[in-house]
Amino acid sequence: MEIFIYVLTGLTAGFIAGLFGVGGGLVAVPALVLTFHRLGYSAESMMQTAIGTSLAAMILTSGASAWAHQRQKGVEWGICLSLAPGVVLGAITGAVIAHLLHKGELKNLFGAFLCMIGVYFLMTAHVREREKGRIPNRPKMIVSGFVIGILSSILGIGGGIITVPLLTFYGRPLKNSISTSAVIGFFIAIIGALSFIYLGLHQEISKQSFGYVYLPAFMIIGLTAMLTAPLGARYAYSTSTPLLKRLYGLLLLLTGISMLQF
Repeated sequence: MEIFIYVLTGLTAGFIAGLFGVGGGLVAVPALVLTFHRLGYSAESMMQTAIGTSLAAMILTSGASAWAHQRQKGVEWGICLSLAPGVVLGAITGAVIAHLLHKGELKNLFGAFLCMIGVYFLMTAHVREREKGRIPNRPKMIVSGFVIGILSSILGIGGGIITVPLLTFYGRPLKNSISTSAVIGFFIAIIGALSFIYLGLHQEISKQSFGYVYLPAFMIIGLTAMLTAPLGARYAYSTSTPLLKRLYGLLLLLTGISMLQF
């Protein structure tokens, strides 16, 4: 039963990652929390292990998604490089915060924020995309990257949930924003996973764990997600922008509601 859950989680997370440029943690973290609860994990380590395992699996998931989006020539590498320094620092900082603090209040605040952005995407799906806007200067992009990195690492959800709305706010086309977000998510996953491994090395979690990463779940979810991530990326580029906006808005809304209730 445990393996079946991991396979189903990986296939679903991979398709969502490719379609929306997110890391797949939206699916993986809740599924892992429920599984670890059944396995008898302590409340103190359960959430951290779910997030660490999700980030580790996202290395494979986001890598496959980023490669598929690059083949569609949608990645804006200049934006990736501008966000990168802040993303790296934010991902490390977020992992430390997740290790030390209770995340209930932040989770609820972020859930409400996602609901508002989701409603905005749903209400403006029919609005024609504006011309490409000018990207802010490098210091502002570094700060933006830090916010993306810290929230993604704390919640284990990958950067796309924040990166895509941010880039569309800056006037980038939705499909380019999704492609660029997939690359950002790949680097967040690497830095975040390594941080969670280091922080969990001296914790007594499981013989099959490496730090805060549960190895069986990491391998099964990551490898199965690699199969469906390219399919999601291809579907994103064959779908009309209004429909993609509606689907993305629905994803944000459902994610926000689940965070408020979970």
